[in-house]
Amino acid sequence: MIENLMDVSRITSGKLKFKIENDVNLTSIVSQVAEFYRPEFNQAHRTLQLHLQPQVTGNWDAMRLSQVITNLISNSLKYGGTKPVEFHLTANENQATLRVKDYGIGIPATQLDRIFHRFERGIAENFYPGMGLGLWITRQVVEALSGKISIKSELRIGSEFTVELPRHPIYSDEITG
Repeated sequence: MIENLMDVSRITSGKLKFKIENDVNLTSIVSQVAEFYRPEFNQAHRTLQLHLQPQVTGNWDAMRLSQVITNLISNSLKYGGTKPVEFHLTANENQATLRVKDYGIGIPATQLDRIFHRFERGIAENFYPGMGLGLWITRQVVEALSGKISIKSELRIGSEFTVELPRHPIYSDEITG
């Protein structure tokens, strides 16, 4: 929570730091974050299914991508109910696409536009703890990496987040600093 608040301050002041490296392995990052969370899934008697294209690499910030994956997986743990969570990672020559799908409570269509806003949530906070920062930070990081994030969701059916990242974007001096 403290790190999220620090990132909010860094993002709003334009001082969020990135360390862009060549050939960052997104497949490996997703696998590592998933393994870190696997005990929580096991404790909740839920499965985490990984469908990952091998060796999806690009010019990215590994730590910030780990933060994106962490936010998406913790979101699916919180709101995904008792059913499996699926990660699908594919890539072509120009773009990597990560889809995170849960079969949980879903988000009402009227709330979809606001869930990527700061301190906003799609569900009443008295049922699920949190500050409404994870998806906002996720969007900021994905967009800084020249990507985009979107969601499809249906109430009581589940949600699917899609992150699209160019594999070899040209970054501005602000991000490579």
